[in-house]
Amino acid sequence: MRLELIHSEGELYRMERPPRVELPDWRQPSDDPEAAADLLARTAGVLDSLGIEYSLTDGSLLGHLREDGLIPGDGDIDLRVDRAVLTDDLFAALAVAGVTTFKKVWFDGELCNASVHIGDIRLDLSGGQIRGKWMITHAIFREGYLTYRMPWLGREEARFLGVSTWRPASAEAYVKHCYGDDWQVPATEWDGLFSHRALVAVTGNSDTLTIGLRRWLRRRDRPALQDERKRRQRRRKRNAAE
Repeated sequence: MRLELIHSEGELYRMERPPRVELPDWRQPSDDPEAAADLLARTAGVLDSLGIEYSLTDGSLLGHLREDGLIPGDGDIDLRVDRAVLTDDLFAALAVAGVTTFKKVWFDGELCNASVHIGDIRLDLSGGQIRGKWMITHAIFREGYLTYRMPWLGREEARFLGVSTWRPASAEAYVKHCYGDDWQVPATEWDGLFSHRALVAVTGNSDTLTIGLRRWLRRRDRPALQDERKRRQRRRKRNAAE
């Protein structure tokens, strides 16, 4: 997939969260699957009660399909919602259920992402925007942000951590689009922002674009660059031998 570089100056995102000292020392959900399941069940219960559609995504979807559970090292539970549902009414309902909202992120003036927790286990509510057959989402990077585009064909029922939940329809095709043909093999290296194959754009100032492009090339073209170096070395050896 091609990467688009979009030059833009100014405040491209805004984030609200408490100072780090006021937050717990986060644990990985795999450290306490029962606590992770409780957080997921309460959050899913609120979303279902409000008629909000959601689905597993990112590391949680990959763990669901590949590990039948949580991926060790994954920092939070991941759910995707339409960003239009990230409202004060939702956050108030989550609070009644004992789920605390601690982070909100706006991109170009629109609230797109929120994070919640119970104790030291986190859950990310990633807000997307459906455009035809695609789901568009964003993540902070440097002084700008990254844009991802995933296929979206609706959702289907699933069970994760013993909790009745939802996942994208054609889930295996979805993770293949995001993680590549070898998604069933755990990655030896993973850049949480740039290894994701659904990345389509970097938006920001010149420094942000330059750094983003370099990281994208390192993650995407490393095998090709290594092969090219080997070919050049073989050519030099042949030329020297002649």
